[in-house]
Amino acid sequence: TGVRLAGGQVVQARAEVTGPALAQFGVAVPDWLLSGRGNADLTVNLQAGAPALLIVESDLAGLELSIPALAWTMSTAQTGEFAAEVRLGPEPEVTRLTMEGGGLSLEGAITFTADGWLDRFSAGRFRLGQWLDVRGSLLGRRDGPPAIEIAAGIVDFRTMPSLTSATGSSGDVGPLDISLDRMQITGGIALTGLRADLDGATMTGGFRGSVNGQVDVAGQLIPSQNGPTV
Repeated sequence: TGVRLAGGQVVQARAEVTGPALAQFGVAVPDWLLSGRGNADLTVNLQAGAPALLIVESDLAGLELSIPALAWTMSTAQTGEFAAEVRLGPEPEVTRLTMEGGGLSLEGAITFTADGWLDRFSAGRFRLGQWLDVRGSLLGRRDGPPAIEIAAGIVDFRTMPSLTSATGSSGDVGPLDISLDRMQITGGIALTGLRADLDGATMTGGFRGSVNGQVDVAGQLIPSQNGPTV
């Protein structure tokens, strides 16, 4: 449907959301991230002399979303809230993106390079269950997996799911540049001011921090048969 307003027009529609349907609009979503079939409400604001603004809203019903690297899945039987504002045109940009569902909460924005590749996915907040609450970015690397920057936040090992085989279906993980305010190891032990520079494929590399804010520590994560070890 369309509504004419002074200086512009608003077009509203309901669209099916599937991986192939998104691909027709130039949005290539990997199979491990999205499957199933859902619906979304679309609103396009058209203004003369300005880029069109697309607003997308969905309850995510019928869609399965998954982030294998974080051992997270939201089934087709679950619902949530998804909303995005996309500035269309020669240089599209997702100016606002929010999602709540399956224990995941996300607030962010996405920019693209001039030739359509991912530039930066900035997350002002990314919270998952009771074990992860951070802010950071994914940095596009064209055909390679994006680099991951964590700028601040908290990780709690006590409630973190097993991630041993989590990356198997999602391909390689890009390099990780991590800055955490706190990494809770046990009830009485935490690393504060944690800094780490890791190889995402092997989860190995150097780290430093402070035990309970009192004793400085530094070390290397190295490969082993049971995964990275100090």
